[in-house]
Amino acid sequence: MTEIKCTYCHNNHHLYQCLKFKDIECNKRWKFVKENHLCFCCLRSGHSAANCTSRRECGLNSCKRIHNRLLHETLSVKEEGGNSKPISSTDTDFRKQLVDKTSSVHTIFEGKSSKKTLFKFLPIEIKGPRGKCKVMAFIDDGSKISLIEESVVKAVGLKGPQDLLSLRWIGGKTTSELSQHIDLEVTGVGENIPYYQIRNVRTTKKLELPAQTLNFDSFKLKYKISNDISVDDYENAIPRMLIGMPHINLVRPLEVINLDECFSIHRSNLGCILFGSNEESADGVVCRIDCDVSTMRDIQKQMAEYFSIDNFGVKPLQPVISEADKRAQTILFETTKQSATQYKTGLLWAYNEIEFVESYNMALRRLEIIESKISKDKTFFEWYNNKIAEYINKSYARKLSHSEALKICPQTWYLPHFAVCNIYKENKRRLVFD
Repeated sequence: MTEIKCTYCHNNHHLYQCLKFKDIECNKRWKFVKENHLCFCCLRSGHSAANCTSRRECGLNSCKRIHNRLLHETLSVKEEGGNSKPISSTDTDFRKQLVDKTSSVHTIFEGKSSKKTLFKFLPIEIKGPRGKCKVMAFIDDGSKISLIEESVVKAVGLKGPQDLLSLRWIGGKTTSELSQHIDLEVTGVGENIPYYQIRNVRTTKKLELPAQTLNFDSFKLKYKISNDISVDDYENAIPRMLIGMPHINLVRPLEVINLDECFSIHRSNLGCILFGSNEESADGVVCRIDCDVSTMRDIQKQMAEYFSIDNFGVKPLQPVISEADKRAQTILFETTKQSATQYKTGLLWAYNEIEFVESYNMALRRLEIIESKISKDKTFFEWYNNKIAEYINKSYARKLSHSEALKICPQTWYLPHFAVCNIYKENKRRLVFD
């Protein structure tokens, strides 16, 4: 496990836990963070605030900027009587305010009597055509689908087919929105963890899940945890992806480590997950997501009816069908019959009364060319004569009588024939009808 070392005082704790760092003025903190190229959100090195898993708004005095609260410059608290006074972020009360004002889930142990709830949060990395993005994932064993925020999908350049998604939450609340079907690759933030393929993850505009803070050192101080167990710290991390039952195999416990009756560590394919609660009645978020198929179908039906042409008082034009297609439909309905294993139908575009173009002169010219060739080659003459005789003997062809030859009608067609040689088969001859 990597040793934790403060970049300011070089002791064994994180920078945001450093009392010496908190004692200096805020503008000096900003200067130190910038000079050491640290993240403005988690105060660690190796990444920027744009890719930080702890990225969130400051929130102090309604501050909308994205930075750690230790970097907030204008702070004040109200005294009794309604007056305000500036305070230093090093004050004990201020530090308590930082813990209390954050969202509904906190997991920093402050003493033996601390009662905390810790949901299944797991830092992961998502890869797409535009690059990689580190986000916090919320593991929900009761969700029928997996969800991811649209902003994350857009950041890594992923796209998928879009349709309507209706979600039913705890308490019967139902929401509907357009959602994409996304296939993506995820990995844990630890070392030597491969990428795993996740298919059919649905996008949503905002998950609206609670923020959570974890200081793993506080657990190590309280429990005897092996050094080969590594759980990443995070501060005020808001989940931007929800992993549900369809992909629960990625976070299924390969090893279970029970710290006590309240807290456990699950080692999974994507890393270690620390969770549990020692509160008798935790005021947390209970989340169950169902894909409401019936509602989706009702909405799609209503949309189709709303946009139908009949509702505008306009009658659609009847499709134009050609005479040939009408005749083919008639033949299809009149001649189609079912036998034991198949259907039989007439030739839909076959005509009884057809007229061929004049073909006698063309066939005569072909015959004169063939006669010229066989008169110069006795072997060719014998082969051609035998081939015609073979066709007659096998009833492939027959010689017309004198009266039949004189009979000419619109359906008369003279079929020319000739011989070709295949140079790749020792000039083997073949009779061809054109």
